[in-house]
Amino acid sequence: MTTTAAIDEIEARLTQAFSALSDSVKASLRPGASAADIDAVEAAIGLTLPPIVRCAYLMHDGQRVGTDDMFEDQFRWIPVKSILVEWKTWKGLLDDGAFDNMNEGDIGDDVRMDWWNAKWIPLARSESGDCVCVDLDPGASGVVGQMIEVFHDDERRNVLATNFAALLHEQAF
Repeated sequence: MTTTAAIDEIEARLTQAFSALSDSVKASLRPGASAADIDAVEAAIGLTLPPIVRCAYLMHDGQRVGTDDMFEDQFRWIPVKSILVEWKTWKGLLDDGAFDNMNEGDIGDDVRMDWWNAKWIPLARSESGDCVCVDLDPGASGVVGQMIEVFHDDERRNVLATNFAALLHEQAF
């Protein structure tokens, strides 16, 4: 259970990170999502977002379409309802066997060597279909909640940051 003091600290970190973003990216941020919308996505995917991600979505519900990308490599932060759309797309491909014989699920150092893992929750998307995901099933040396890149046509799975606030901070500085 996350305490009130911990939530206050998370909110302060996120506020600092959001305030350091470029003016054009700040202008692209949507008003916060409702707790009910976040709860509905969590229930649908059967996973709980890390508190830092939940707080970020309560503050800003991703970015508006057609605005400057928040993250490197042309990744736009998606609204909370779009998480479910992206996750279901990847999960459907996984369930249909589209990733069979690609990566065999061996544990990597920081990120599992899966082509896609149902415990990777997409938070940002590029126009080409690649995602930045919060990783809830890291490799042996990874950290639950780390932010990773998932390319649709490349087996690379890079750790971008230890958590969502750290990723925002890295993008701002």
